[in-house]
Amino acid sequence: MEGNRLLRLLATVSLVGVVGLFAYSLALEPVDRGIGEIGAEDVGSLVSVKGMVATTWRTSRGDLNIILTDGEDYIRVYVPEKRAPQDRRLIPGAVVSVKGEVQIYAGELEIYVTSSASIEIVRESTSDSIPPGVLAEMPDVFAGEVLRVHGSVRNIRVLRDADLQAIGTVFDLGSDGYEISCIVFGWDWEVNPMGIAESRTTVFEATWEYYAREAMWQLVSDGPSFGD
Repeated sequence: MEGNRLLRLLATVSLVGVVGLFAYSLALEPVDRGIGEIGAEDVGSLVSVKGMVATTWRTSRGDLNIILTDGEDYIRVYVPEKRAPQDRRLIPGAVVSVKGEVQIYAGELEIYVTSSASIEIVRESTSDSIPPGVLAEMPDVFAGEVLRVHGSVRNIRVLRDADLQAIGTVFDLGSDGYEISCIVFGWDWEVNPMGIAESRTTVFEATWEYYAREAMWQLVSDGPSFGD
């Protein structure tokens, strides 16, 4: 009789343990959040967000960093090297779903991802480039980065010195109501247009820099670097 009571007690304890673990697992399920909804109060919580890849880069150790944006807000996604996915579709313009823990790194919120399976491609990118609007809305994020940006060429003209030698060619790259300034040093567009003309849609690869003298951000290149 005593043995039966002990067995029933052990069974009850085991059941309570299973229920407790199930409840705990439910508590660990990530909560859906918009990128702009994530705040300091979410630090330590598991979240699930969806957005467009604005840019990616890897550290010298191989850790993966992603800037994820919804067009208005952005957040950095960090994946340790051993967990970082090698999916070649993970390029600018791709829409992805990310699950991870909200943390603060260097004073900024980030999503820490510990499994490559926690990054899912929702829609593949049709181009490994980003629109001007992403740069215009969050310029500091891309400082010093080499980027591929697509848009329509506008206001193209050649800058010349006192001897009429070409310093370079400047133009704006626009799309969806946004325009960003671009300059290609050493390129004389009037002599060698490189197939570039007013209103031509193209992809321009250059470094995103801040020009303090004019208090403006711009894409800077040392030579023509256009594509489709």
